[in-house]
Amino acid sequence: MKANEISLPRVLFFALLFLLFFQTLADFVEAVYAFGLMSTGIPPQIVSVLLLLSPFLLLFFPQRPSTRSLYALLFAFLLARALIPLMNTYGRMLTAGIGIAAWGILFPVLFTTARGSEEGQEMALGLMLAVPLSALLRTVGLGLDVSTVGWGQVVGWGFVFLAALLGPYALQGRGTRGTNAMAPSIWADAIGVVSVFALLYFVFTAPHVLARWTGVDYRWIVLGYAAGWIGMVTFLGRRGMSFPFEGTLLFLFALALAWTAKVHQPVFPTQPDAYPLAEPIPSATHAVPLALTLLLYPILFFSANHFFQRLTTFRPSPRRAGVIFGFAFLYLLVLIFGHVFTTVYDYIPVVGPFFRNRFWQIHLVVGGVLWVAFLLQRNSVPQSRVPRLVLVGGIGILVLTIGTAFWLTPRPHPPAEVPNRITVMAYNIQQGYSKDGQRNFAGQLRVIRGVQPDILGLAETDDARIANGNADVVRYLAYHLNMYAYYGPKTPTGTFGIALLSRYPIRSPRTWFLYSEGEQVAAIEADVIVGGQVYHVFVTHLGNGGPMIQLEQLLSLVDARDRTIVMGDFNFQPNTIQYKRALEFLVDTWTARWPNWVNDRGCGPVDKIDHIFVSPDLQVLDADYLIGPASDHPAVTATLSNHP
Repeated sequence: MKANEISLPRVLFFALLFLLFFQTLADFVEAVYAFGLMSTGIPPQIVSVLLLLSPFLLLFFPQRPSTRSLYALLFAFLLARALIPLMNTYGRMLTAGIGIAAWGILFPVLFTTARGSEEGQEMALGLMLAVPLSALLRTVGLGLDVSTVGWGQVVGWGFVFLAALLGPYALQGRGTRGTNAMAPSIWADAIGVVSVFALLYFVFTAPHVLARWTGVDYRWIVLGYAAGWIGMVTFLGRRGMSFPFEGTLLFLFALALAWTAKVHQPVFPTQPDAYPLAEPIPSATHAVPLALTLLLYPILFFSANHFFQRLTTFRPSPRRAGVIFGFAFLYLLVLIFGHVFTTVYDYIPVVGPFFRNRFWQIHLVVGGVLWVAFLLQRNSVPQSRVPRLVLVGGIGILVLTIGTAFWLTPRPHPPAEVPNRITVMAYNIQQGYSKDGQRNFAGQLRVIRGVQPDILGLAETDDARIANGNADVVRYLAYHLNMYAYYGPKTPTGTFGIALLSRYPIRSPRTWFLYSEGEQVAAIEADVIVGGQVYHVFVTHLGNGGPMIQLEQLLSLVDARDRTIVMGDFNFQPNTIQYKRALEFLVDTWTARWPNWVNDRGCGPVDKIDHIFVSPDLQVLDADYLIGPASDHPAVTATLSNHP
């Protein structure tokens, strides 16, 4: 097959179809998870995930569908994608679920009526463009997909409109005959396709995911991401979409991805006296698996080309397509649960603890299954090259992504004059969600801007994972506040996310892990330099109930240093022995300003679990407690004197 047999409009159609699929899947999983976040348990809404198994509905349709039926499925999917950003969380879950169900039927049907193997290559080329386009949208949106929020929705609607326009052309002239065989290798093709989707969804549609895995600056991740795509597609794709050592590269990629997660997932001792445990300082060897991952991830597109071409050549009947893709999507559902459980295991009875510290293993399993599925292919696919326009288009998208990543980087400018006071703020942002379970980055940003803190400690920032739509609230806030930022435990550790933001330089930041029998917890330690004065700052989120052992380990880090600030979600109230223990070393800024516990507005938050403690040498000028709907926790603030 020659490149000139490829229809570029159809390539563009498939690029948009895959992009919109990844967006819809991300919104669906995020919305379902949000209900669990509100209840800290298994929500009844979780049954909606069964919509992912919609391919099984094809068992009731023995005949190949008409073109009109294909248009109806496409319209249902595109309409759902257009409406999702307009909905609240419950509406997003239902609408995205309907969209995923429509896509889950449409996608297998495309193989039952495919024109031939060239359509398989068009799908692979579309996927090759969809992923860097998703990376660009995530970069412009500062962690969010810009086409799904605010005025950026106009861009998303433009994608939907263009896909609808190209749909009739892309879906016309489809075949009506296929084979009724059920060769085992066809099952491998379907599992292989879904494995590719899973890895792209988990990691590569949002490059900041790898930044949070590794702690590497997002700009360097984007540079490596672009270099990998351009390098492999240019030097291999221009020679052919199929080559002899493809299986070897796929094997190396699978190992590199799992290794990248593994080296950033410490081995947590079971003995309490082994804590506080310092997060290992990355060495030069830590960069090796990351570099290999970024260099080799485009092999996923070439592997998808094999699976797509074989499926479009095979053209199974609707019932057979429903069976093989029904089980393939069941496999995807299991992977999604496994990925989410690596963080929320403490809230899932019986099965949950099994997933503790298995983040890297989830990715190894997906990569291993993909490699085995590739090896099970018995027949080669026609040799073909990547068309020049696809190559140029991909490079153009990635160049824009690099430029945007560097442009949208915070550039803090500390005030030239030494302030005589500083404002400190602790805020549990509930992974970017409001009290009523709506994604609320903008609302939380307004709360923080209203305080204008010099030093900001955030809890529950662990949202750069599929449970939260692969967003990045810390990058979003750091840019809009123009602050220095340090993100706490890396994603593979499966902890509560914590972060430190500051108008002033952050020096020597590091993460400490505290002993936990449930969800792993940690603390950030760093020095913040304010006009020559050094503040020793700690940010933490203790486990449920604020276990005494975790507090004791945190206090051992604080020691007896002067000019110390310790803040976060401690999960203990003022009437507890933990609170009294903390006061043996530190001062509660609230009672330092309001000894009778009631401020000048008559507010006395006796049940608060978010605190700002300071060392006795610091003078507290003011303290406040801001209750509002932006998060399920109030924001706690303190104003300190900055005199020597």
